[in-house]
Amino acid sequence: MKTIKLDCKKMIDKNTTHKYFKNKFELPDYYGNNLDSLFDCLSEKNDEIYILLENYEFLIESLGEYGYSIIELFEDLQTEYENYNFKKIKG
Repeated sequence: MKTIKLDCKKMIDKNTTHKYFKNKFELPDYYGNNLDSLFDCLSEKNDEIYILLENYEFLIESLGEYGYSIIELFEDLQTEYENYNFKKIKG
């Protein structure tokens, strides 16, 4: 299982967050820098992936409702795809 640690202190705005996701998840060039595209690209992966969202309170602080949407996306991945596990950790 591959563990991907995401430090929410690095997610200061939407643009920075999507660049960070593209790098951490090794997303393709056609990644559209939005949550729909993130879900689509991640759902195409077959590897077992454990997403560890560290300092998640900073995500909410920096991005507000968008931060909650990111958390919901990872929770949905875990629910819909057996190869995903997700955990959020306070800093």
